[in-house]
Amino acid sequence: MAGPSPAPARAPSPLPPSEIPAAEPEGDLPSPDAALAEEAEIPTTPIPHRGAVADLRVGTLGCIGGFCRSGRHDVSPGVRLGGFLGGNVRGWFEAGIGGGWGTMKPNVTPGTNALVLYGLDPYVLQQALLAQAAGLLKVDLAGLAVSDARLRATQVGPTIRVHLIPRGRVQAFVGSGVGYNLLRSRYQTAAGDVRLDLHGIDVPVEANLSVYLRPHVALGVQLDYMWTWYGAAVLDHPQQRLALPVSVLQAAGQQQGVDFRGELPQMWSVGLALRGRL
Repeated sequence: MAGPSPAPARAPSPLPPSEIPAAEPEGDLPSPDAALAEEAEIPTTPIPHRGAVADLRVGTLGCIGGFCRSGRHDVSPGVRLGGFLGGNVRGWFEAGIGGGWGTMKPNVTPGTNALVLYGLDPYVLQQALLAQAAGLLKVDLAGLAVSDARLRATQVGPTIRVHLIPRGRVQAFVGSGVGYNLLRSRYQTAAGDVRLDLHGIDVPVEANLSVYLRPHVALGVQLDYMWTWYGAAVLDHPQQRLALPVSVLQAAGQQQGVDFRGELPQMWSVGLALRGRL
């Protein structure tokens, strides 16, 4: 005889709702709506331009005027390094010390007298200077035939700038000031190296357009024009060192129908400007 059949297994009874474990959160990722709300709460503050500032400029240096033209020094642009250190008030006004140093590339025809490069006749100038300088000139100006030339220029002085945009990612300003300008010309001659230094007062005009790459760093383009009034000339010759007012050379030039001051160079520069702000 067959034995009794086994009783069917009982299905597990469901847990009451209070005992069901809560589902673990999949992560702390915020919902899209929460992310948008959080982003809306973050203020977008424009970059301020105020504070202590420092500029570094790298570009070209050139000049205009009879001094620079073909047939004279025939100047090609060279390299200029410039800088500025100062402070900005409320994003609108800026004051500090600025300046630069640069070179220009003359292309002088070998054998040309150094004074002809300034539009002057050495023979006529020799007689005029002997009279005006009371016989102090001991150099034979006719012997200044040039085989090579080099030009250097230095400027330094206080500068004031006005910003067109007081805050934001874009920066634009114009500036000016009054400073010292030294134009140094070196000539190789048969008598040795001859140097003529022209000292003057310059009134620079500058314009800058930059973009802030970071809240404290901006990069842009700057254009400078340095109008200069030359007041003194220093001739350093192997035989003699002589300092003269430019007015003496101007008067001597007028005897030849030459505006000596008008022949002297006015310089310009264009280049990249890197700006830091604290």
